[in-house]
Amino acid sequence: MKLFKRLVCTMVVAYFLICGSAFLQNFAMAAGKEPKQVEIYGAVQNSPNGMIIMSEGKQYRLDGQDLSKMKGKMVTVKGTVTEEDGKRVLNVNSVSEKE
Repeated sequence: MKLFKRLVCTMVVAYFLICGSAFLQNFAMAAGKEPKQVEIYGAVQNSPNGMIIMSEGKQYRLDGQDLSKMKGKMVTVKGTVTEEDGKRVLNVNSVSEKE
């Protein structure tokens, strides 16, 4: 009988943990935490933290694709922007070079 009670209590606690995390995830998405899709035009540059792009006075670290061969070129980058340690990170979906 004690084993059955422990099993039921464990299942109830697990249920509430799973439902609680799903609720918090939905709450965060509703609060605008979902990555924002953007299209940024600028020059690809090298930095100590990796490749970056500067656009309209904002700096974005480029992630998701190796753009080292594009260094110094003007490009349009499409992707999603997130923040890591207070800095903008652009997860690159596509790149097109401007001539």
